[in-house]
Amino acid sequence: MRGEIKIAKGQTKPFNDYTIVGNTVEIHIYSKGNLYKVLVDLEDLDRLKELNRPWHLQWSNKIKDYYIITGISYYTDTGEYKQKTLYLHRFLMNVTKHSEKVHHKDHNPFNNRKYNLEITTNPENSADRQKANSNNKIGVRNVNFIEKLDEYWVQICKNYKRYKWIFPSDQFKEACEFAKEKRREIFGKYSGD
Repeated sequence: MRGEIKIAKGQTKPFNDYTIVGNTVEIHIYSKGNLYKVLVDLEDLDRLKELNRPWHLQWSNKIKDYYIITGISYYTDTGEYKQKTLYLHRFLMNVTKHSEKVHHKDHNPFNNRKYNLEITTNPENSADRQKANSNNKIGVRNVNFIEKLDEYWVQICKNYKRYKWIFPSDQFKEACEFAKEKRREIFGKYSGD
């Protein structure tokens, strides 16, 4: 079975408290005095309870938000004892290959219901983000002001191919709208808009 993990015996920390609301389970995670509710489908509850591990938050600098994780100990097919971090969204989608990514369609890592998750490639998952790169000084995705030339550049890269369009300094709004349109054209549903 894809994604099957043989859990080592003796793991004693139990599954989190939870609340069932219709077909959704709210997993309760307490961190620094706050209650966080993580959503999963009711159909996944038995599998999560069988794993019997506590889920907690782990900050990700990449997404500037938390991922929901647990630590597990397991035996490989050769009987070797190992430990690893298990991500809730990957566990729910039975993803074991590093090359496969699980994408949160609404960009909310606390919403792990199946309708919100899909298996993608790394380029697709990376393209579908909402924020500008950390080195972008004006804070608008794919738009940069080139001071020495007094112009805006809209730059997009896909599959190692770079696209660039130039706008005069008085067309900031036009450059931003153009960048959004081009992202939709080039990345489709993974445009991040």
